[in-house]
Amino acid sequence: MIRTTLRPMTLAFMIAASAAGMSRAAPESGLVDRLAACRMIAVDAHRLACYDEVAGRSTGWLAGVGEPGASSATLRVTALTTLADGRLVFELEPAQQWVESEVPRQKLLLRVGDEVELRRGALGAFLLVTESGRSTRVRRLR
Repeated sequence: MIRTTLRPMTLAFMIAASAAGMSRAAPESGLVDRLAACRMIAVDAHRLACYDEVAGRSTGWLAGVGEPGASSATLRVTALTTLADGRLVFELEPAQQWVESEVPRQKLLLRVGDEVELRRGALGAFLLVTESGRSTRVRRLR
């Protein structure tokens, strides 16, 4: 008895699910044109950044700064905040926020307006290096 009542419900669910999938399959207006424009870009890193933008993905760890695929960038400190555990939160131009990954063993002696270099480290880590050469591991908040 139970088996006979489940079959029609299963069939109805499958029909509804496939209809919903078909309605989402229609291409977004202008999507094909944007993809075609990306296809025309000669530089690989720039073309990939274009495709990422069309897909709504972030263009990388330094989104909006420097060259796509760069391993480092020099940025200006716009604000500094010290957390309760002693770690620093760095606000960098343009609208990036980074925090120290671990409690620092040495002070970085940074001020608002100083320039710092963000470098890509080993195994996906990032380093923030001050003008004096001191560095700390950081991770991006936004």
